[in-house]
Amino acid sequence: MVTTGRALYVIMCTCILMLCSIYIHAGPIKKRKIKKLFKHSHILNDHFTGFALYDLDKQEMIYEFNDDKYFTPASNTKLFTFYTCLRMLGDSIPAFKYVERNDSLIFWGTGDPAFLHRELKGVKGFNFLKSSTKKTIFRCR
Repeated sequence: MVTTGRALYVIMCTCILMLCSIYIHAGPIKKRKIKKLFKHSHILNDHFTGFALYDLDKQEMIYEFNDDKYFTPASNTKLFTFYTCLRMLGDSIPAFKYVERNDSLIFWGTGDPAFLHRELKGVKGFNFLKSSTKKTIFRCR
């Protein structure tokens, strides 16, 4: 599942790449071409977004879209989300949950982002599964 924040990030990167390609192929960026891209974008018109393009060489604004609107800074929202998660989940979560039935070990994920991550040291769960003498069965929940 793609988060809204990530989707908007991808959309904005795509717009920037489109604007760069306009500049490369059509010479200087024209305000009317950018306005047309934004006007006909179903995605940008269905979401509350803002955009500003500034020419550093000419020291002037090329295009603004909702530049006069107030936005909740994403970093502030992330801080509140982090705080809430930390209070509700604590500083760690189990890599998975499991039950033992006869000769089988049935396990399912909990959404732990550190599980099987190359650079993080959260390998206790993996080592537990690896060392089990029982038949391991992954179950989607």
